[in-house]
Amino acid sequence: VAAVVAFVLGLAWSDDAGDTTAVVIPRSPDMADIYAPGDLARAGVEIASAYRVVFGPASDREKAASIQLGSDLIPLLHRSKEIATRFGYTEDQLAGNVVTVSDPSFIDATHAVVHFSITIPDHGTAVKDRIGYAVQTDGRWQVAARTVCDLVWPAGTWAACPARSPS
Repeated sequence: VAAVVAFVLGLAWSDDAGDTTAVVIPRSPDMADIYAPGDLARAGVEIASAYRVVFGPASDREKAASIQLGSDLIPLLHRSKEIATRFGYTEDQLAGNVVTVSDPSFIDATHAVVHFSITIPDHGTAVKDRIGYAVQTDGRWQVAARTVCDLVWPAGTWAACPARSPS
């Protein structure tokens, strides 16, 4: 939730949100089984659910379970929320996010690309048609760590992100 607000606020500091381009291999229906999971509908529902948990109202435990490297990224989400409240977003507004997710395009059976938008009450659409990634880990679809890091990075929290931190 706060990551979204931090992203919006971060745009004031930087227009460079990083490279979010994905390569999606076009495929014919005959080849779909090679690139996509067996149950496309179920995978799509699980991916959308993970996005709604991560960027909507949910407990830290639920968020951590829905993000790749989740327990490592929870402090980053907390920091983003702190930044958002300093810029006048209220707890109620941040808790009322509406997250919409398009049907995923599958890179392979365990990686997908989606477009998602996040609307914050009384602030409108804060993130519109953003590219995001999903990864299947231990049989569960999660928001890719890269998506969370890319979203909050412009707000100055990049050092806390495992995917952005220097080795």
